[in-house]
Amino acid sequence: MLSMTGFGRSTLAVNEGIVTVEIKTVNHRFLEIRSKISQEFSNAESGIEKLVRKKIKRGFCNINISFEPNDNVSTLKVNTSHLNSYLDDLEIVAKKHNISVESLLPVISQAPDLLAGNIIEIKDFKEKALTACESAIDELIKMRTSEGSAMAINIDEKLNMITTHIDKIESLAKVHDKSVFKQFKDKIESILDETGRQKDIDRIETEAAIL
Repeated sequence: MLSMTGFGRSTLAVNEGIVTVEIKTVNHRFLEIRSKISQEFSNAESGIEKLVRKKIKRGFCNINISFEPNDNVSTLKVNTSHLNSYLDDLEIVAKKHNISVESLLPVISQAPDLLAGNIIEIKDFKEKALTACESAIDELIKMRTSEGSAMAINIDEKLNMITTHIDKIESLAKVHDKSVFKQFKDKIESILDETGRQKDIDRIETEAAIL
């Protein structure tokens, strides 16, 4: 028996940084997958989903894949097209006001669109993403199996308790049936004695209905 709830986490160190995969499942009739994947591994999303469907058959599944780059890996890049456009504009302003372009450079440093997030290229990124995912899935399945075993034990204990109570009820029912039968028999014999062993059908039927 497998539990429907589970959690698995895996980390994988690569040359460029640390890949972390977290997978969580909760109860659901069918398999439904939702993923939040770092853009460095976005092209591996279809392969990751295929791997999940191969190993997990039911449940609402959340996948989170994040990437933390090493300190020596730059996560920003300069938008060169915007920079060139700003420099051209500064040259025009500098000539018009007879000042140096260098004196205007601090203006560029404040431009919000000169720096953009850099998607780090990770060697064999798809293979590494799948490796980390498989480890996380294995951890999740291990947890679901452990919880499922505990549930099975609990169910067996409840069934044994029910069986014990059924046996006790059946035993008491047999004693009760014998007691009721004796009471009925004694009552009928009493009625027959009172009527001189004549069959007083109405009274007998009344007593039988009461018992």
